[in-house]
Amino acid sequence: SARSCAGLARSIVDLATGPHADSVWVLDSERELLLIDALDRVVWRSATGFDARALAPIPSAELVWVTDSHAPRARRLGRIDGGHTDSLECSDFGTTAAECAVGLPGGGVLFALPGALVHRDERGRPSPGQGGFHTLVDVAPR
Repeated sequence: SARSCAGLARSIVDLATGPHADSVWVLDSERELLLIDALDRVVWRSATGFDARALAPIPSAELVWVTDSHAPRARRLGRIDGGHTDSLECSDFGTTAAECAVGLPGGGVLFALPGALVHRDERGRPSPGQGGFHTLVDVAPR
């Protein structure tokens, strides 16, 4: 069925598949993140705290990484097991904003930066990454 996010968000910056059947993450231009269910109801919402560029959902979890549009910073937002709110920030992964990111099972994230893939674990700690790329424009889960 066709989905409509009209009235739920302002200008939409990014959309991503949500953690439940027919749910969707919505990132809007007013610095707000929403999780919308199959009936277009807002299940959860949070302020991002910065102008965000992209969403990187954690597979099968109500958690999503949001990347900053202007700075090397990202924040993981969401709920753990449908309960308490989770917020974790990373800001030590380079000198420029991430082009995009992909959420990893368990809560980690992989950021695409100019020249490198930067990996952070579920607690935002550095993990092995990969350098030597000329220009990275996208990453995707396999």
